[in-house]
Amino acid sequence: MSAGTPAGHAADWDLPGWEHAYSGKVRELFSPAIDDTEDRALEGEPHVLVVATDRVSAYDFALEPGIPGKGELLTQLSLWWFDRLDVPNHLVDGETLDRIGIPEQVRGRAMLCRVLEMLPIECVVRGYLAGSGWEEYRQHGTVCGIPLPAGLAQGDRLPEPIYTPRGRRRRASTTRTSPSRAPRSSWGTRRRRVSATCRSTCTAARRPSPRSAA
Repeated sequence: MSAGTPAGHAADWDLPGWEHAYSGKVRELFSPAIDDTEDRALEGEPHVLVVATDRVSAYDFALEPGIPGKGELLTQLSLWWFDRLDVPNHLVDGETLDRIGIPEQVRGRAMLCRVLEMLPIECVVRGYLAGSGWEEYRQHGTVCGIPLPAGLAQGDRLPEPIYTPRGRRRRASTTRTSPSRAPRSSWGTRRRRVSATCRSTCTAARRPSPRSAA
C-alpha cells in the first residue's frame, strides 16, 4: 500500500510531525509530535488530525476489502455539511489551518480539528419510519419509547424528526436508548440542548439546496 492511499491502519503510512493517538472503526486520530526545540505552531489550543481511511464497518465489524477513495468521500461530505449547517463544530480553518497544514499523504481525507470534550452518545435523528424503528412501531406504536401517530406505514416520513440517541456501552459498540435514559453522568443539563440542536439540524438538512430548487 502506498503512503498516498492509506486504506488500512495507522501503521500503513507515516505522517511527519504527527504521532498516532487512536484507531476508530473507519478513522485514525493523530496528535502533534512536537519537540521542545521546534517552533510550536500548535501551542495553545490542542488539535488533532482526523484521517478517514477506506475501511468498511457494518454493525460494528470491519469488513474486507476496503473501498478505494471512501475516505476522501467521507471527508468531503463532512466538510460540505459543516459549511452548510450553522452549528458550531470542531473543525479548524482559516489562519490556523494555513499555518499548520495537512500532510500531503492524507490531503483530501483528513481534517484538522480542535480537541473537545466528547459526550458518550451517538446522536441519531430519525426522519422516516424504517428499520428497527418500524419494527417497534408495529408492536407498540413507538420508536425508542416515543409515541407516534397511528396509521403510519413503513417508510413514511415522520411529521417531525425525532431524536433517538444511542448510548456507548463499550468501545465500538452502541445500544439504543430513549432520550430520557441517556447517560446522565456526561449528559447533565446539556441533554435538551443537544436534542434541540440535532432536530433543528435534521430539519435544515431536509431543505432543498438552491441548485435542486432551481
